[in-house]
Amino acid sequence: MIAQATVACAIILDLGEKMRLPLPLRFLALAALLGSLTLAHAAPTKPQVTTPAQFVELNTQSWQKCEGLNGCEFVLLRGDPTTSSSQWMFRLKAGTPFPRHWHSTPENMVGIRGQLVFRFETGDTRTLRAGDFLTYPSGMIHGGVCQPGADCLYYAFNDEPYDIYLEPEQK
Repeated sequence: MIAQATVACAIILDLGEKMRLPLPLRFLALAALLGSLTLAHAAPTKPQVTTPAQFVELNTQSWQKCEGLNGCEFVLLRGDPTTSSSQWMFRLKAGTPFPRHWHSTPENMVGIRGQLVFRFETGDTRTLRAGDFLTYPSGMIHGGVCQPGADCLYYAFNDEPYDIYLEPEQK
């Protein structure tokens, strides 16, 4: 569609020049063409809704302990982390460190509360705060700490099955 519109614009401008039409008339013809192309592009058919909206009230959920990490809890919001994409809420107690680890798929996060400091194998350090977005590639070793002062709460989502591999402690 864009390629066709580009060709049509070039033809109209070229034809207007050959016919010695004043520039305002050329642009008027061009505007008419573009307007008709916009109107001709119909909206897609609305899909049939087959499932209801999902609402998770965090205060009523049973938070599960993160395996091997005291001070960490999570709620699986949606998906099956063993076979497909998944969405989670994690919370860490203020001052809780989390060990160096990596995932075989990219991980994406949005900070909700507190300050979660990440230290990456590249030497970079980033602090995830309320409203911040963080993503890192598969295989990126990372660890860090929920800063003292406030518990950390963050939303995480994975487009593929979730896994975690702990790294040996650095000496």
